[in-house]
Amino acid sequence: MSDEEKTENKVESISLVDETLKKFSQGLLNNLGKLILINLLWFIFAIPLFMLLFTKSRMDSSNFFALLFPFLILPAPATASIFNLTFQIIEGKDVKVIRDFFGGIGKYLVKGILLSAVIIMLFTAGFLYIWFCTNLKLSGVLPIVLIAIGLWIIFFIALMQSYLFPQMIQRNLNIKKILANSIYLTFDNVGFNSVIFLIAVVTWLVFGLSGIGIIILFMSAPSFLYNLAFKILLEKNYGVGGEIFKKRR
Repeated sequence: MSDEEKTENKVESISLVDETLKKFSQGLLNNLGKLILINLLWFIFAIPLFMLLFTKSRMDSSNFFALLFPFLILPAPATASIFNLTFQIIEGKDVKVIRDFFGGIGKYLVKGILLSAVIIMLFTAGFLYIWFCTNLKLSGVLPIVLIAIGLWIIFFIALMQSYLFPQMIQRNLNIKKILANSIYLTFDNVGFNSVIFLIAVVTWLVFGLSGIGIIILFMSAPSFLYNLAFKILLEKNYGVGGEIFKKRR
């Protein structure tokens, strides 16, 4: 890639981030009541998971990890429904929160569970790789290189997952296509995606550490951000029709 192309990509990423943040802030303020209600409904499904996490110190490790996967999967359909609702809000549709929330659970039940399972397995594989590398009896710089590769893989998975649910909702693709597109989009928009992901992480930390934020905006705000970022990215970089593999210049 030439210096001119690198500069163009940086300017493009900054422009996309600026537009996304402006619309994200405005959207949160204009739809705060709906987003809080949506998150409250999601939180009901996530209560078992949070209870498991809060009681971890009093549990045997084997029991905790045996319960962790099913408890992570439990709120998956509700998470898919949240992405569906926040996208409808972004599109300016008249959302009936309670009706549409449970309707979304039914509509995206299978895909939501499958995508969540894929995310969990990818992260698990990444962390197992790092654990394996740290237990290798190697000397010199090689262990550091192997662990660095593992950390890069985990970071890449973290960036990639931001495209999974938005594609399911906005593009209605099968799982295989969603994964393929997510890998491509992550490589093709590293700068933009990194900033959006870091903003989402900060959002999770702020609402998570505050305690009450888990109930009001912990999942609805990041899903709103991811949906909005994906929609803007498709429109600006790939055309309104969202032809992902034909980038518009």
